[in-house]
Amino acid sequence: MFGLPDRLISDRGKCFASKEMKYFCNKNGIRHVLNAVASPRSNGQVERFNSTILQALMTVIGDDHSSWESKITEVQLSSNGTVNATIGYAPSELLYGFRPKLKFDLSWSTHLDNNQQQVEQVDKVDRQTRLNTVRAKAAD
Repeated sequence: MFGLPDRLISDRGKCFASKEMKYFCNKNGIRHVLNAVASPRSNGQVERFNSTILQALMTVIGDDHSSWESKITEVQLSSNGTVNATIGYAPSELLYGFRPKLKFDLSWSTHLDNNQQQVEQVDKVDRQTRLNTVRAKAAD
């Protein structure tokens, strides 16, 4: 949807260290950075996010482990619409200026009347996100 990345950071799992991945990155002008071996801290944000997604997926599928593939979209939509504690906004708000109304989130009701309002909202969210990120880093 938004094109290819300039850089890809990954662990040294077989799928990331393969000839195919190297070829794909070279062909598409992607700089591939492999993390140090046995160092999950160097990829902490990804590890934390993967843990959150796995926990959400396990909650949605319950005991029926054969249905997990059909629930990925639901978990993705939920994740994209959930406010991030560090920055104070949901990913969808950062990209589009609003949180989508989901069937399992009927309490949310936002409608932007025109494109100008949406642009203003995206700018406001961007400024606040930067401020929240600076505050979170200062607190660490």
